[in-house]
Amino acid sequence: MCIKGFYIEDELENINSLRRHFNLEGIELHYKEELLESPNQYYDLFCELKINFLIIDKNLDKKGMGYSGLDVLKEIRKQDSNIYIVLITSYVNEIEIKDLSEFDQVIDKGNLESELDSLIIRIKRSYNRSKVKQTVDEFELGMTQKTSRLDSEILELKKINETIEKLLKEKH
Repeated sequence: MCIKGFYIEDELENINSLRRHFNLEGIELHYKEELLESPNQYYDLFCELKINFLIIDKNLDKKGMGYSGLDVLKEIRKQDSNIYIVLITSYVNEIEIKDLSEFDQVIDKGNLESELDSLIIRIKRSYNRSKVKQTVDEFELGMTQKTSRLDSEILELKKINETIEKLLKEKH
């Protein structure tokens, strides 16, 4: 199992601390040293890296960005409603539920270390759920293709049967 995450954070020391802990659990945590210019640029990067989950710091002001982590979360949600996203903030009470999806979680930055074990469990559960969904989707696609192929074969057999019946009628 190779679970890949991406951390959007403006303080590298926070990233390195989490990376060590995640690596011990077999989870890769990627990041970019420089934040991207706009929130809508992250989705393509995640697709390219085949990311399974995101950790986003809500406050990206140390690098003087004109957007917040919540802006990134909203942009990602426009294109992917299923990826597991963790929003890290020191101001949990400022986050409105309407800004989150069922696959989003908010963690107080001060509690991050104490919540790492449960976070890792949720990341693994989310990864497994996405793999099950992918398997079911592939199975359903295969069944749809087989059904379509069988429908075509049945139609062809009906045509053959009609031809045989026509020939038998002509013979009698």
